[in-house]
Amino acid sequence: MAILRARPCPPTHMPPPLANSTPHDVQSALDRKDWAAAECLLRDKLTAAPDDPNLLFNLGVATYRQNKWAEAEQCLLRAADRGAGVQSWLLLGHVFAANRRYSEALRAYKAVLKAEPGHFEALLALGDVRSRAGDRSGARENYRQAAAAKPADVDEILAAFASQ
Repeated sequence: MAILRARPCPPTHMPPPLANSTPHDVQSALDRKDWAAAECLLRDKLTAAPDDPNLLFNLGVATYRQNKWAEAEQCLLRAADRGAGVQSWLLLGHVFAANRRYSEALRAYKAVLKAEPGHFEALLALGDVRSRAGDRSGARENYRQAAAAKPADVDEILAAFASQ
């Protein structure tokens, strides 16, 4: 629970006074990609609703975008446990992959594919992780599956495959 403790916002990222913040303020910070302000606002909102899966997911996004891997992981795991959906598992896979925790990333992406077979982004990410882990044939198969799932994005798939 330490992750949800309110911390003062840095002076350069002062959102509206926290006591007066609204869901619109949170969304506005997310839309502006002002991740530090969004983080402060979301932490404030979580004090009133500590188990809200959407708040937890959005805090996971804000901390992920600031490369706060441990905090992002905790928020996203809690969000996923509370039913936030496949996007939580997908982003969690990205957190694991960014930290070279490939076996955990594979499990997270497979959880996405179990819920939504043919999920393009999960197939592409799975191929990337397999490639980084040295499983070129597994990566190739995931890229083929991604191409079958979304033929219009073949250029993106070919670029990913070429980079391995």
